[in-house]
This record gives sequence, structure tokens and C-alpha cells, in this order.
Amino acid sequence: MAKQKSLWVAFNRGIVSVLGHARIDVERITFAAAEMVNWMPRVLGSMTVRPGMGHIDGTKSNKQARLFSFLFSVDDTAQIEMTDTTIRIRVDDVLITRPAVTATVLDPNFTDATLANWTDADDVGTFSAHEVANQLSLMGDGDNSARRRQEVTVTEQTTSHALRIVVSRGTLALKIGTIAGDDDIFDETPLGAGTHSIAFVPNAASFFIELAAKREFKTLIDSCTMEAAGNLELPSPYQTADLRDIRYNQSGDVVYLTGGDIIQKKIERRDNDSWSIVDYLPENGPFRVEYTGKTTLTPDLLVGDITITASQDVFKATNVGGLFRVASIGQTVAEEINSDNVFTGPIRINGIGEGRRFSIAVSGNAILGPPDNTVTMQQSPGVPGLWTDMPSPGPFVGTDYANTFLDGADNQIIYYRIGVKTGDLPTPGTISVSLTYGYGSINGVFRVTGFTDTKTVSAIVLSPMGSLTPSNEWWEGQWSARSGFPDAVTLYESRTWWADKDKINGSESDGYESFNDQTEGASGPISRTIGSGPVRTVHWLAPLGRLLIGTSRNSANVQAVEINANSMLAGRSNSFDEPLTPSNFNMKTINSKAVFVDRSTWRLYELAIAGSDGSYDEYSAKDMSLLTPNLNSSGIVHIAAQQKPDVRIHCIRNDGTVSILIFDRAEQVEAWIEIETDGLVEDISVLPGFEEDIVYYIVNRDGVRSIERWAFESEAQGYAINKMGDSFIHYSGAAITNITGLDHLNGKKVVVWADGVDVSEYAVDARWGTET
Repeated sequence: MAKQKSLWVAFNRGIVSVLGHARIDVERITFAAAEMVNWMPRVLGSMTVRPGMGHIDGTKSNKQARLFSFLFSVDDTAQIEMTDTTIRIRVDDVLITRPAVTATVLDPNFTDATLANWTDADDVGTFSAHEVANQLSLMGDGDNSARRRQEVTVTEQTTSHALRIVVSRGTLALKIGTIAGDDDIFDETPLGAGTHSIAFVPNAASFFIELAAKREFKTLIDSCTMEAAGNLELPSPYQTADLRDIRYNQSGDVVYLTGGDIIQKKIERRDNDSWSIVDYLPENGPFRVEYTGKTTLTPDLLVGDITITASQDVFKATNVGGLFRVASIGQTVAEEINSDNVFTGPIRINGIGEGRRFSIAVSGNAILGPPDNTVTMQQSPGVPGLWTDMPSPGPFVGTDYANTFLDGADNQIIYYRIGVKTGDLPTPGTISVSLTYGYGSINGVFRVTGFTDTKTVSAIVLSPMGSLTPSNEWWEGQWSARSGFPDAVTLYESRTWWADKDKINGSESDGYESFNDQTEGASGPISRTIGSGPVRTVHWLAPLGRLLIGTSRNSANVQAVEINANSMLAGRSNSFDEPLTPSNFNMKTINSKAVFVDRSTWRLYELAIAGSDGSYDEYSAKDMSLLTPNLNSSGIVHIAAQQKPDVRIHCIRNDGTVSILIFDRAEQVEAWIEIETDGLVEDISVLPGFEEDIVYYIVNRDGVRSIERWAFESEAQGYAINKMGDSFIHYSGAAITNITGLDHLNGKKVVVWADGVDVSEYAVDARWGTET
């Protein structure tokens, strides 16, 4: 029988450096390439010319930009474009826009000191007013809300309208309804400090806007105006130089961002047309270590807008926006009661004998009624929450009271509070109540809002101060313009994690903005110092089976990306070796791999499980550039992971060129290729797809920036539609001789594919952006 020699060739080996060409003993090198430009191999072994890239849009004002993928679900996505001034959002590759409407908000910038166009609808005991800086100020009492309303007349009843609301301090409650106080058009929603664009369809001849706040400090609103026609645009806080430093992660409709040593931000979506950018402002931490000196801090009030005075130089202007926590000397709780079911916070009594005596004060009750109001003191043994009424002293029915009380419960811990129960305030008015105890302490928290001098600042109270007595037991917040802001963020094990320099902070479990270090048990916040090696900057956090941290010791300033094409959602315990129980059950996406750029910026490394048993106890870094050590010698500045049809790691290099790693560990495929186009690639973003993931590039062609989307491989196979060119546009319709919409290619020659045929090259008229 004659011998046959079959030629077998696989095209999935990619490029090998000239340094390795002599290694013919290595099987994969015999099928590798010295150059592989614009050829796209598949893991299965085939190869095709890469598809073209279709022009979607230009960037805002042709500025350098970053694209952030917004992924709520595979079929609910958006693309966030960020420049140094503006954030824009695209859904299905189309910018969100606002239509022209005739509805107008009167006095939108609150320039009228009388607020005549905004109806006062304050609850009893609250206050709304005009501020000198032309702001609306709303001050509640903690339980009741200050509120202003305006009715707006509508002509285009079935057209989408949008309100643009800017909040500079506090959290605003917004309602939009067909009658005053209702929210049947837009459900009541909280709006934090930032800029909001809220879209809705009135479906009525008019609608009512209600702006409300119940916090005991001034919530400040800069403006509430109707959005003008045009693209939805939100302000960007980042400079161009900061764009590469931004790290982000998403939970549901919220994207958390940090970078550029700027206060953390959140981009929020309420539906596909309502978007906000706000400050990330946790109110209970994290805090630095406790101050141990003699300098005291003294508040002038327990709640509301206050002044803090230090006994020595403490403050700088860069403390504005930062948190402080003060442990009081003694305990005082007080409340101005204007409605029922309102009580003070608790005081904690322990010790023996006279050391348990505390003061009780009730005023304003005697002048109200009939019918008489009733003030009740309550106690709870051991822990707050088990409240029972005290038979004596009190209840105080239509009377005032000022005296001390000794409970005689030696060596017991008992909590006390005072207030008005449900139904016990038949006569409206204000009743002042307080409890004062000379021992123990209460942790009060304030945020600095203004700098007077090194000893004096103004602030808002987030958690009531415990006393007006000077205290040297205090903590400064972890984040401020003075202390710096985090370098990296991620979500892991139902917590937000923030890393900066040598610190990492995880929020409470399922409390993404809570860092209360008084929370006990496994759900409490986590704060750790990275204590080994030269740590200067944390470049990334990778939420794999373990939370992995990339520092300047081992990685470049490039965000690591997860490889999660085959990831699963699983029930996990907080500790890997524990069985699942109702108390530790935790849903987690199991991603076992990620890739990162090493500190040389030349090489890509895979993070994967090292243990043979498949546990998550140990990870190792595998060099994915062994056969191409100098391929990326210009330096990788950004990477993104495409999961379908194969895992492809797109790497932007410092010179604007791109390399791609086609990767499959099971098939032992690590194929590097290079991508060329007529321009410099500045950014990459990937959204999930069904047939293929959707890949976007920002390409700078001779100073004109174009956001472009890779065509699918099925669209680039030579049929009636053949998307092989770059920066292409697509037309379908009646026969024409001129194609418009090519402004981004002015003065260039373009190829034309029409009705399944390569028509030839044509010039784009630089005057009209038209190919003739």
C-alpha cells in the first residue's frame, strides 16, 4: 500500500518572537507566525481576515474619552462615554436624547428670595427657605419633611419630559404626580448630592414637582429645570489625564467609580432614560485610627448645621467633605417633637448607686392642649430595642418636667429614651425633651462643610453628637481631599471594596455604603493594612475565588480584567471550608481567572488557581507572553476581555496600536496577533452578546476621533453585506449616487461594497462629508 503524507496546518498559534524561531523542537512554534496582522484565528484552528469596524459616532467635542460598559443583564446594556467635561450614554449605539417640550419650571435656579413660584408645603416643625447663594434649603426634623412644590403646565402630554436637578448637599426626595403630593407619574425617589436627569411622560395637562427632605441639617438644591432638547449630558469630574486611572465596578443600576484622587462617584440609572452622577458619601466610616493626643473637639449643637471648635490647630481647607467621629464625654440625647411616634436616641446607664443618676427634661408640653399630649419615658434592658414604658417618672400628660432620676438597678445595663408614642400628640405643637447622663459616651458623626480657620469648621451632623462638652476622643475619616481617595474599587462577597495606598476597606455585608465598625460578627466592615512589600498604589482589585490585589510592586497601572466566559452563579459561604448555612449563605459569581499587565507593561499574566485540588486558597501568575517577550515593547496601557466567540484579550499599546491574545487554557491556545487600522486606537470597551460579544474601539484618525464597533464575523464573509472596511457606515434603501454621513472621513479614499460587489474606491468630499 502506498504511503500518504497529509499536510496538517493549524492557524491558532499566533505570533512567536524572532528570538524563538530556532525552537523547532517546540510543536506550537512549527505552526506559528513571524507576523500576523489583521488575521483572526479561532481556537478550533481556522483563521479569517478580521472584520471591519463600523462608525457609531464621534466623541463629545472630539475629545479624548473612555468608554465604560454598563451591564444590567445580557440584553439590558448601555455604553457610558466620559470625557474631561461630559458624560454621555448610548443605548443600542444611539445617544440618549431629550426632545423639545414647551413645559417650563418657573424660578428653576431659585433666584427669587421669596420663592413665590414654589409653594410651601412644610410639615410641622420643619423649614424651607431661600439661601443667599441662590439655593433652595430644606431642613426637616428627622421624622417630618420640609417640602416645596410647583405645578407645571404641559402641552406635549405624551412626549417624554426630563427634569435636571442639581443637589449640592444632602439627599432630596423627589415626587412627580398629577396632584400635589402624589407620585403617580414618577415614584418617590432619593436623589443624592450630584446632577440628575429624570425622564418621565406626563400623560396629563399638568404635573406637580415636589422637592422634600427630612434630615435635621440643610439639604441644598442648586437648581430644578426642564432639560433642553438635545443629547443627555452629565458633568464629568475627571480631567483628561485622569481617564486612564479610573477604576469602576457595577452593582445593579449603580456604577461605582474612583481614580484621579477625586472623591468616589456613582453613576445611577433609574431606567434607560433617567441617569445621575453623584458623590459616594458613606455616613459612618471608614475612619482612621483614634486620635491619642490632648486636642479636643467641641460642637455647639447636638444636631443639624453646627460649628466645631478645636482646642489646637487641627483643620485644613482640604478637610471639607471629610468625616469626623467624636466620642462624647457623658451622654445627652434631645428631640424637638412635632408629631407622634417620635423618641430620642437612647442613653446607656450602668454602674451602681449615684453613678446611675441622670436628668430628664420636658418643656413646651404644658402650653399645649386640651386635649393634652403625653410624653413617655421607656427603658430597654441589656440592648436597645426591647422598649417598655416607665410607670415613673411619668408619663407626663400635659405637663413639663425637669428633674433627675435614679433607677436603683445596680450593676445592670439599661437603655432609656423619651418621646411621644403613636396617638399621644392630639394637639399639634413642639415639645422639647432630653435625657442627660454624666458618664459613658455616644459616638457622633459630622461631615465638614466649610473651613473657617485651623481651629474652626462648619459641619452637618450625620449621627447626633452625644454632648456639648469638649472631647479628645475622636477619629478622622479615611477619605478626604486631605487624606486622599481610593485608587481601586470592586464588589466582592456582597461588599464594596476600596483600596488606597496601603489600606483596603470593605463595607458591611449587603451594605455597600455602610462602614459601621460597631457592627459585630461576620457582616461587619473590614479594614486592613497591606503590610508587606513596597506599596505605593493599588492598581486593581480582582474579585475571583479570593480577593486579589495588584500593587505597583507587581503590576502596571492598567485595570485587570476577569475571564468569565464560563462563570457560574453559586451559593457560597463566607469561609471557603464552611458548609452553607442560612447565616452565611452568599450568592457569588465564581470567576476563577483574570489577566493583568505586569509592571514592565510589556507582558500579560494570567491569574489562575494554583492548587491541584481546584480550591481557591492559592493563586499563581502565569506569563502569557513567553513566546512574544517584545511584542508589546511599546507598553500596554489598557486591556479588555471579549468572551465570545473565543476569549480574546484586546491590548491597547502606548503607540496606539493593538495586540490581541486569543486564549483557551483547555485547548492550550495562546495566540497573539496584531491589529492595524488607519489611525491610533485610544480605548476599548466590550458588551456581552449572544452570537459574539460587541467590541468597541475609539480610533483617532488624523485628529478626528471615531467610536467604532467591530462587525460580527458572520457580517464579513463576502455576501450582500460585507463589513470589511474600517470606520464604515451602512446604507440600505433605494439606489442612490451620493452617500452622506462621512464627515469623520473627510478627504480620505473609501472602498464601497454594494449589492454583494466590490464597487471600487471613491473620494470623500471634504466640503460635505459625501462620497460621490
